[in-house]
Amino acid sequence: THTQRERERERALTMPPQSKKKKRAPASAAASAAEEKKKKEKTKSKTAPKSTKAANSGEDSESNEEEEDDEEDEDESDVDGEDDDDKFIDVEIEFVTPKEEHFLNLKSYLTAYCDGSQYNVSELVDMILKQDDVGSVIASRVSAEEEEDPLGVMTVISLDKAKEFKCLQEIKAHIVKKAPKEEAKLVRDALNAKKTGLILSERLVNVPQDIGGPLIKQLFDEIKWAVKDEKKKEFDFDQYVLVSRCFLDTFTPPPSVAGGGKKNNNKKRKKGEKEEEVTELVFPNLEDEIFYEESQWSFMWEAGGEDKPQEFEDSKPMRMCMLIDAKDVGTICEDVQEMFLALSVENAED
Repeated sequence: THTQRERERERALTMPPQSKKKKRAPASAAASAAEEKKKKEKTKSKTAPKSTKAANSGEDSESNEEEEDDEEDEDESDVDGEDDDDKFIDVEIEFVTPKEEHFLNLKSYLTAYCDGSQYNVSELVDMILKQDDVGSVIASRVSAEEEEDPLGVMTVISLDKAKEFKCLQEIKAHIVKKAPKEEAKLVRDALNAKKTGLILSERLVNVPQDIGGPLIKQLFDEIKWAVKDEKKKEFDFDQYVLVSRCFLDTFTPPPSVAGGGKKNNNKKRKKGEKEEEVTELVFPNLEDEIFYEESQWSFMWEAGGEDKPQEFEDSKPMRMCMLIDAKDVGTICEDVQEMFLALSVENAED
């Protein structure tokens, strides 16, 4: 059973690590996710110096109390990250081949994929681990001596395998259930098509955004290499389905935006009249916005089954399903690269 298999994996994780197989395209970034680890390294237990006997014991006692207070303040400063020496540490982000020791992490990232509905997530993770030629686990590493820390995954699974794997049947049924009634047949036909690939892209929100460009390029490069092998024609897709995580952020813009010009802004608001609100669609994975713009069709539903990240605690969690034509992949990759290039230039100017 999968429960027994998971227990075996948990025991396997305690074994000495094996040599790691790295992908070709590692990316480096200063990751805010490592800040907590840095704080733990900086926060060390400190012991107040023992008081020495002296004629004036009252003064010594008072001096020791002051020293202890100073050290407590210093500790608090270290924990809060407000001391002068507080700095970010560089963390290397790698794209590595999915392997057995990643099982528990990947399962935790994919458990809420069906919005809290039960599905065979262990079977899905097993499928990902067996595809060692297509797909990547996003992992962080502070130094070569430390173990890699899985932060997410991006891969593609052939939906034509749904006849063999229950997890794909459950995912397809969940997507059709969430589709608008008038579009249900269109969605069902796309999911049942022989050459449809399901793109799985799940990662922590605080992973550096600029990995999106090389991550997408690597996925589609691997698909190109795979289809050259006669035994791997399952990756020769005509279209892709992507279920992306997104948020609806509702806010009231400044009068200059809401009012539409000076003339309107100077008008007095009628009594009881509500301020105009604007709802914005936000993708935590920025590259998903390009997929959305190039998609053949898309629809959204309110997500469930997982806690909202702190960055989006005031936003409404959603899921968006979109269909991407394989012919548009080249354009998508180019647009993603241009988007991240523009963002890097903008950040450099700031």
